[in-house]
Amino acid sequence: MPNPTKKKNSDTIKLVQGGEFTDTDAKRNEELVSQDAYPWLYDTENDPNSCLILKSSYDTVDSSTISRNGNTETNTAWKGDGNPKRTEIKTSFNRGFKLKYPPVALFQDPRVECGDTILIDRRTSDSILVGSFINGKLVDDGFGYTNLIADTYGVKDTPNPSTGKPWTSEEILDEISIFGQAADYQDHDPKGTIDRASFHGEFVRIYRKKLESGKYPNIFDDDNKPLYDVVRARLDRVMGDSGFQNKERQDLCFEVINQFEPEGAVVGWKSNAHAKAWLTGAPLYGRNFKDIKPTYNDKGKLIKQGIKYLVVGSSQYRSAIVKAAEAWNVNQDYKIRVVIQTEILTGYSLTNTYWKRLKTFREYWYNTLTLLSSAYFGDEGPFKRHIELYGAVPAYKKIHDLDKLVVSSDNEDELNSEPLDVSDDDITTHEESKRWKQK
Repeated sequence: MPNPTKKKNSDTIKLVQGGEFTDTDAKRNEELVSQDAYPWLYDTENDPNSCLILKSSYDTVDSSTISRNGNTETNTAWKGDGNPKRTEIKTSFNRGFKLKYPPVALFQDPRVECGDTILIDRRTSDSILVGSFINGKLVDDGFGYTNLIADTYGVKDTPNPSTGKPWTSEEILDEISIFGQAADYQDHDPKGTIDRASFHGEFVRIYRKKLESGKYPNIFDDDNKPLYDVVRARLDRVMGDSGFQNKERQDLCFEVINQFEPEGAVVGWKSNAHAKAWLTGAPLYGRNFKDIKPTYNDKGKLIKQGIKYLVVGSSQYRSAIVKAAEAWNVNQDYKIRVVIQTEILTGYSLTNTYWKRLKTFREYWYNTLTLLSSAYFGDEGPFKRHIELYGAVPAYKKIHDLDKLVVSSDNEDELNSEPLDVSDDDITTHEESKRWKQK
């Protein structure tokens, strides 16, 4: 019986229903893939932190022998473990399946899933080539391929260098998670966009399991939050040289760490639009800071200024004055109220971080206005006729009601100058906190 797989050329396969890959296809796949371009897949043997080793590669493996629906939770790159771009990828496969990309990745070891062969990467490709599996049953939404070209991984014979003991099932699953996320993130093959929330959600899942096990007190602080250096080391392994720069990686690490605060205690403001939506929404909870239009008489003369809210990130303190002036320039019948959003809170004292960011912003704002007033206007002003530093959105439940705006009191005379028997950081943030009130 002829093989139903028809080829356009030796590098691209025309997929057909019920097809199968040949040994020739597998050999061509091996010839086309440069393993040096995928060190996160093919160089695990030389990574002392990884327990994984490539046992065999570019084999044709019976599709029915692969376990896809066990209890193993690994590599949750997308919410619900489903690729949001599956339809687009399937359309691409319809035009031809390219052999220049690494094959699906499998894993087999008696310590995991009773020794079954499990799928650890290229899950979307598998679901398109074979079909989706729900509750262990094949859904007829793929090409129904009876076999796949696959790389198969196992566990190194050498012990875990950090313990000197054989790798445990928990440690193996941890490495499979890192492997899968690295493949999703560092690989530039056609695939769906990785959901950031789900991406760091996998980190949270891993560290929650470690915390619940009670076996890893050395990677948590006294408040049972994972240590930054531990999370960052894992993140750097996953991301390699791809993607996020240092500041973004730092923020993502603290997004993970902040999940170990009590539920709902920390709000990570990821954009000005995110904070503006909070500011102008939910009037039943006291947040109804909507822009107000100016009032004019019947001759069109301005009677009362309108109000516009301009939300800026705390790290934008150097450009905030110009941004506010530009906003007023195109809305000159409005008063511009500047509201700070403190972005992703970092550091191990979120209270100090919050107040330090407001202090930095506020001091730069007023010092710059004073300098401009002195340099250009003979020390007249600064005035607040058109623009004012109005407030900040809350971010940490320990110090604020998260449903109310933090408003600047802008009155240094009310400050209590009595010394506190605390650290310099706490004195600084305590003093700053008295300059703001909730509304």
